[in-house]
Amino acid sequence: MELEVQGRSRSRGSFHFEQTALDGKPIDPQHIQLYFSLYFAMTGMHALHMIIGVGMFLYLTYHSWKGRYGPEYFTPVENGGLYWHFVDIVWIYCFRCSI
Repeated sequence: MELEVQGRSRSRGSFHFEQTALDGKPIDPQHIQLYFSLYFAMTGMHALHMIIGVGMFLYLTYHSWKGRYGPEYFTPVENGGLYWHFVDIVWIYCFRCSI
């Protein structure tokens, strides 16, 4: 059974699509492998920094329950918030660049 799908042949349930970039040139498989390797590494680094951030906030929560932070001394809490938002902004940038 042979079918034509947008000029490409289909035989026995398998499709064959030519991988091309937006400019119509064929994509080098090594570039695809490099792209996904870098994306995997960026995701892993983000996960590591998220784990560090969660640990930091657990530490800050524990010490705030003990009354260590107040209106006169709140620098660690503010720095924790800055760290968390920086990690978030970096992830938004990396995710946007990968699309």
